[in-house]
Amino acid sequence: MECGNYSMGVTPATPATQPLRGQPLRGPAWTLAQYHHVAQHLRAIRQSCGINQPEFARQLQIRQSHIPRWELYGTLPSIKTLERIAAILDGAGYVPPPELKGWTIAQAMQAVSTLPTNSATYVALRVNEGTIRNWRRGTLPQLDLLLRVEAYIAQQRRERAS
Repeated sequence: MECGNYSMGVTPATPATQPLRGQPLRGPAWTLAQYHHVAQHLRAIRQSCGINQPEFARQLQIRQSHIPRWELYGTLPSIKTLERIAAILDGAGYVPPPELKGWTIAQAMQAVSTLPTNSATYVALRVNEGTIRNWRRGTLPQLDLLLRVEAYIAQQRRERAS
């Protein structure tokens, strides 16, 4: 079976090697929708790539207890952890569904810098002023918040166009 059962002609490769301690393991430039898909289907994707939980935890440099939280209870890993997961899965030959279009993390963070600072924005995104200020300083929001920002800005653009 092909890794992830979504790839076309990609043979699973050796999993990505563990980086040196303290060095980032960056993933491919996936869209937010692709990251979300991986987060929602992590167990099936990980298993189809032939990576067990202990090995996955070792490569991510985390405790193994985090993995069941994501796989069984639906909590989302942080953006930084999702980037590391993407790098490991990419090294194992996983290809996310190409039809999942949208922003990359870099594009989303650029869009955050253009958000208006008013109460309508805070209400629409269900955040407070301090949260957006932290984003602008470079703190990565959780994936679900970035997806809300993407939808909010798309809606704002549609309203301005009409």
